[in-house]
Amino acid sequence: MKRRLFILLTCLAVGILPGCSSSVNIDDQEYEIEDIASTAESSEEPNEATELETEDEDKESEESEEASEEISNADEAASKPSTKSTDTTLSEPAKVADTTASKPAQNVNNTAVKTETEAPGELLPTPKVNAGVLHVGEGAMEVEFTWAPVEGAEGYEVLGEDKFYKDSETSYKPYKVYGQTTDYYNTVETKYVASSQDYFDFRVQVRAYKGEGANRRYSKWSDFAYGNTQGNRPAAPKVVAGTSHQVDDHHEVEFTWQPVEGAKEYRVTVWSKTPEETEYKPYKTEKTTDTKYVCGAQDYFDYRVGVEALGEQVIDGAVYPADSDMSEYAYGQIR
Repeated sequence: MKRRLFILLTCLAVGILPGCSSSVNIDDQEYEIEDIASTAESSEEPNEATELETEDEDKESEESEEASEEISNADEAASKPSTKSTDTTLSEPAKVADTTASKPAQNVNNTAVKTETEAPGELLPTPKVNAGVLHVGEGAMEVEFTWAPVEGAEGYEVLGEDKFYKDSETSYKPYKVYGQTTDYYNTVETKYVASSQDYFDFRVQVRAYKGEGANRRYSKWSDFAYGNTQGNRPAAPKVVAGTSHQVDDHHEVEFTWQPVEGAKEYRVTVWSKTPEETEYKPYKTEKTTDTKYVCGAQDYFDYRVGVEALGEQVIDGAVYPADSDMSEYAYGQIR
């Protein structure tokens, strides 16, 4: 197409097309024809160059299509490392594919590191703590809690709590042995000892551990184990309010209660006052093996009675008194 256009333009320039006139003489015309011939010969060279350029463009187009196919293959194989050699045109896409494929491997490595730094799981068996056993200590009563050794354990952590024996179950608070500075007591032994000079209730929980610092492994906390410094004291009697009746020349007020398990006898404390007085005064204290007590008088009196159950218990091979608390007061009148 370019060659025909070039010849057409040349003919128009020299006026040799049919139907066209020219004022140029023959000599000049021959000169022009020679120029045209030379021009025509020279025009064939650019046409050959044009054909070469067209072939180069076709070749580049084919190479571009091949490159596109290879890039597509590289995208499909992005998740797989490739050692296949490529030309300079494909080096950049292949590099991008390799970078993309390497990201999942980095995520896997990060996950593995996180797993190693996570808190250790519970690997040790849970201790089973026995109920506290009462012992006589130096200047105080002691309660000893024991448990069987846990396989693989290197030590134990103990959480102790105590409350005054008359307080409710919600009154437990942390108990610390002498010299303890942490919330829990750390020991390599399989026992824990709490003590008091008064009547106190104790409860403890224990867990086993192995290792130190971030590598320490624990068991679950044990169930609560209970003990107290009261030992086997009898329960306090429940005394019924006094009933009054006439006996010969005086009146009596009789107080009664149910037998208490473990009691060998009872100690009865009596307070009295006249109707005009506002405060009771100690009247008498007596022991009895019976489960009733009678107050008598010929005049008007008000009585208040408290009863304790008295028993015994053996601690560390020796016999010790085991007295109950005093009962709630019971009242009676002579009128």
